[in-house]
Amino acid sequence: MTTASDSSPVTLEKVTSAQSTTPAADSSSAEFSDTILFASEEAAPAQSGDVIEVDGVEELATALAAAQGGEVIRLAAGNYGHLDLGGRGLPADFDLPVTLLAADPGAVRLTGLNIQKAQNIILDGFALDYDFEPGDALGEVLAWVRNSTDVTLRNSVFTGF
Repeated sequence: MTTASDSSPVTLEKVTSAQSTTPAADSSSAEFSDTILFASEEAAPAQSGDVIEVDGVEELATALAAAQGGEVIRLAAGNYGHLDLGGRGLPADFDLPVTLLAADPGAVRLTGLNIQKAQNIILDGFALDYDFEPGDALGEVLAWVRNSTDVTLRNSVFTGF
């Protein structure tokens, strides 16, 4: 099961690392580690709520604000940028799981992910993609989960981090 226990907010079941050479901001070569995380492919508990179709960040924000728990929010393909869930971001604290499901797995792209003060949220089929650009800060955290419980990342790929 990929839901968190009290001592660990998120469980990822398979982790694979690869090495690549990426140019640094000063045009010299530096070695960076591309990490690819594949979260569990296990089936999630059955959802009892509605399936809500969204196309874009604004519709996603509206759907999350209206969610009561148990909904499946199916996201159309596209780039959703840096997704901020919980805390000061989009609502992500539910009594029952709310699933954010890519309608086309891997075609819902994120450039970053921040989940904090969230509960019972499932992300399924996402692609988190980061390409280092000259001028980007070295060591910047581009994906994290903090102060959250029962957060699941499933069938998702993180590259370039």
